[in-house]
Amino acid sequence: MTIPITAAIRPGAIINSNKIQKVELHGDDYVLSWENLGKDGKPEQKSPERRQMEKTFPELAGGYHLPKYAKVVGIADPSSGGDISDPFRPKYAVELQLLDENGNEDKTVPVYPAVPLPVTSTGSQGGDFAFPEMGTMVEVGFAYGRSDQPFVCTMLAQGKTVPSVAPREQLKQQRPEVYERTDAAGNKIRETDQKITDKSFERHIETDSEVKQIGTSIKTVDSDSTQTIGGNKTVSVLGSINDTTASNRTVGTGGTL
Repeated sequence: MTIPITAAIRPGAIINSNKIQKVELHGDDYVLSWENLGKDGKPEQKSPERRQMEKTFPELAGGYHLPKYAKVVGIADPSSGGDISDPFRPKYAVELQLLDENGNEDKTVPVYPAVPLPVTSTGSQGGDFAFPEMGTMVEVGFAYGRSDQPFVCTMLAQGKTVPSVAPREQLKQQRPEVYERTDAAGNKIRETDQKITDKSFERHIETDSEVKQIGTSIKTVDSDSTQTIGGNKTVSVLGSINDTTASNRTVGTGGTL
């Protein structure tokens, strides 16, 4: 509990039928810690059954059988490519500060230094990877109820601005100017305000219709180039046309030239 400073509140005082154990001064406020008292005025004791249960199942006492919320406070040891992820160095992990049930930072628990992030379609040197930004809220689980084996179950958009997305749409977005969207009808849009680089050994494109609008175009062919057109071809140029060849040029036509 946090309240304004008052000299009447000190360890041992009874407030709301609870005995104050510790009083801390944070700026202009008191932070109070207390123990609950029973009807007889004595500190409440756990029942023998509860003490035995918490001794047998310590995860129940710490609440580690339930998922918890946490906040990303750092990136832990990112991979430089080809590194092996193991329990001691997950490589794809974040630093987390646990939150209490009210969404406040739980300062009684230290920052977890390397909590593994979830990966889809994972494999050696493969998968979908993207580190969350600082302050992102995540859901944390604990393997076998052990506090030393946390892992991120999922990432939440709480506290973040969310882009526009309609039902049945799919959106993968880095920021508003960089995204890939598939609408409900199946149309795909890919946009960026930077550069797109495609590289492949072989490329096949098949489409019934193609429309291009380009500001400046430069094309380099290292070997032969063949173009086959099944119908008519029309070229309209507002400026000059310059053709240069280091060898022969042959032009053939089955009609009028």
